[in-house]
Amino acid sequence: MNADYVENIIRNIDKQSYKCILVDGAWGIGKSYVVEKALEDKKDRTCMVSLFGMEDVQQIYHEILYQLLLHTSNGGKIVEFLKDSFRILGNFDDRAKSVSTILESHFSEEDMVNSITRKFDEGHIVVIDDLERCKESIELRDFFGVVEKLKSNNHIQVVLIANSEEITDKKDFEKYREKVIDRTFTITENSKSANWSKLGIQGDFADELCKNHPIKNLRTLQKAQDFYNDVKQYAKSIHDEMFMNEVRLICFAIVIEDTDKLYYKPLTEEETKSEFDKTVRTLQNYFESRVKQYLLGIKSSDALINELYSYYESKRPLTEEDLKVQHKLFVEVGIKPNFYKTDDEIAEYLKSWKEKLTDAKTSYDLTMTANELDTWWCVLNDDDGELLDTYKSMLMTVFAEEFSGEGVKRVSSYDSQYFMNINQSISESYNEVLRTARENLADKYIEYLRKRIDDKCSEEYAGQLSIWHFERARMSDILEGKLDEFPDRKYFPLAPMNQYKENSSYTLLAILFDTRKEQLFEKYEELKPTFSKMDRYRTEHYFEVMRTSHR
Repeated sequence: MNADYVENIIRNIDKQSYKCILVDGAWGIGKSYVVEKALEDKKDRTCMVSLFGMEDVQQIYHEILYQLLLHTSNGGKIVEFLKDSFRILGNFDDRAKSVSTILESHFSEEDMVNSITRKFDEGHIVVIDDLERCKESIELRDFFGVVEKLKSNNHIQVVLIANSEEITDKKDFEKYREKVIDRTFTITENSKSANWSKLGIQGDFADELCKNHPIKNLRTLQKAQDFYNDVKQYAKSIHDEMFMNEVRLICFAIVIEDTDKLYYKPLTEEETKSEFDKTVRTLQNYFESRVKQYLLGIKSSDALINELYSYYESKRPLTEEDLKVQHKLFVEVGIKPNFYKTDDEIAEYLKSWKEKLTDAKTSYDLTMTANELDTWWCVLNDDDGELLDTYKSMLMTVFAEEFSGEGVKRVSSYDSQYFMNINQSISESYNEVLRTARENLADKYIEYLRKRIDDKCSEEYAGQLSIWHFERARMSDILEGKLDEFPDRKYFPLAPMNQYKENSSYTLLAILFDTRKEQLFEKYEELKPTFSKMDRYRTEHYFEVMRTSHR
């Protein structure tokens, strides 16, 4: 059922004979939004109650009373009525800010709600939301008992909001639903007149997006807008509406497809019987293929899509410089996307390939730029050897910068697999340079440790080698063969000792204990006669700790 239809029903609830209506639907479909919008002109006589976090159903009366007393224009009249009728407010302070201050009486909140509502000229609407989110301490039997009592009050109509699919005790729900709820309206389609500005979303953009794609979840759209707002903070210096419109579309495409998977289709039984059909479906289900369903005809390259997706997944940070580079590429493409250009136009675009590579400041930007250039280079059947050589040379320089300082902690996280749809030649070049850069870094550390293991730097280098070795991913094979000279006398905990040497020695011996235990023990037995008693004690203490940790 369309949200607009349900909204119209709720807006005219005074004319309905129903005493209790359930608005049902999936999370994010906009149930609460529709009800609030429908009752906007009745908000002075509407009590909005959420069951989320409530411990007891009697709190429903408390919340209704609170809103009647303090949130409505009749609040003052009600207090006067209570003074006259119940004489309970002898010590009432007009500055009271909570219902607990007002209710120093023998009357229950249920009684007071019933008494108060009878004084109204018009009926009140009680909206109870988040039924599926209520705590286990609230039993459905008790909840529907309260709803039934509210219904019995001629001055109250009740609107329940729930995602019935998420209610755990479905048997009890169906049992009491039959008896208490007069009519259920299930929202399956978004409103065609949604107040997008209230969600902070540009109306024309949202309408077009919902028209072209089967989007049903307003909460997902809000999440997508939040992601775009996040990205936008890195584009404050970019005043290009066309580019930012594409950035917004990409942000929405990423969030919507990642969250709701609108274009993901499971393999059918028929497709499993054919390897070809299975392969086609698998390729169509790749995220990069699905997200392209939203992005047909955009000028921006895959580089921008990859960059934003990596940021969304928290795989890499996003910077103002990143978006400036992508904007420059966007502008250089001109009004006509590269996909639509002639051979001569592509050739003209490629003339400044070195400048384009130079403008890239990070390994990610450099790789995506090189991939874009290489794609069109290969289309023109030109030899891309010079491009690849230049790319590899520049990438080595960039890696050296990125792997310095704190960046060394991220060395093992680099992988060509994080790039979507990059050319094989670029992927192979990236992996080749990455391996060389890692080897250079490992060689640098090992060379330093050959000279000394008793300072802060050696402690850090040994620690990093240990991380690379024991995480068993990407970097551990780099160390193979590089530790052949280990074990050696200088790596044992020999006097003179300090904190750095203690940590460095233990870390290096732990790697050897894991990779070449027998060789390590043989070396120790060979050197043992030359060790002092304290040297032997420290070494054997290390070995005992290692044995214990390996059990």
